Amino acid sequence: MGENNTEPSTYQEIYSINNGKKDPTVKEIQLDNKIVKFQPDTAAKAIFRKARHPPYTLRRKIEDELHRLEQGNIIEKTDTTEWGTPIFAVPKSDGSFCICGDYKTTLNKEVKGYEHPIPRLEDLAAKLAGGEKFSSIDFSHAYTHLCLDEESQNLTIINTHCGLYKYKCQAYGISACPAIWQRTIESISGDILSTVVYFDNMFITGADTATHLKTLETIFKRCKEKGLTLKRT
Repeated sequence: MGENNTEPSTYQEIYSINNGKKDPTVKEIQLDNKIVKFQPDTAAKAIFRKARHPPYTLRRKIEDELHRLEQGNIIEKTDTTEWGTPIFAVPKSDGSFCICGDYKTTLNKEVKGYEHPIPRLEDLAAKLAGGEKFSSIDFSHAYTHLCLDEESQNLTIINTHCGLYKYKCQAYGISACPAIWQRTIESISGDILSTVVYFDNMFITGADTATHLKTLETIFKRCKEKGLTLKRT
């Protein structure tokens, strides 16, 4: 949350435990189009890339992250595949690593047709202009709220030094995911004029405290209804 730490007890469950560090569990957002399907070009040929071998000093941390994702029902071990994407590891501030598939070498070449306008920061600022009270919320493990259908899971398989894993939900590094996520969250909050969404962040304002708190209440209610979880900040 930002300036106003209004968190009605009714909505405590929408916050992930331990400041967003709890192993996430795949859940479907309760929307009509809640299952995401990637559609490669009809002429696309499967691409399989060899696994990269990370330095031995990083292997344990990468293995820990793979285990965390598997335990959290984000990825699943698989044996055979036509598609295979190598990974790279991005260090985080707490010393752990975020694993991303290098999909620009595989899936991103073939998946088309997922476009949605991403707002410019100056447009977001203009929409919030005039507000007196401000809050921000951060969605926990944002992309992983959106599940993939079985066929799409088989397109996301990552090839690691520990073997093959498929994603059961949207994965960071897939070019279609930001637009799909932005469109999904805007569909939840787009009718509320005093809110803006920028990827995994939502910003809320109000002309006065009462109006601002009423808007927050509406956002919390919708997050609860849709199965969205937030980080405590």
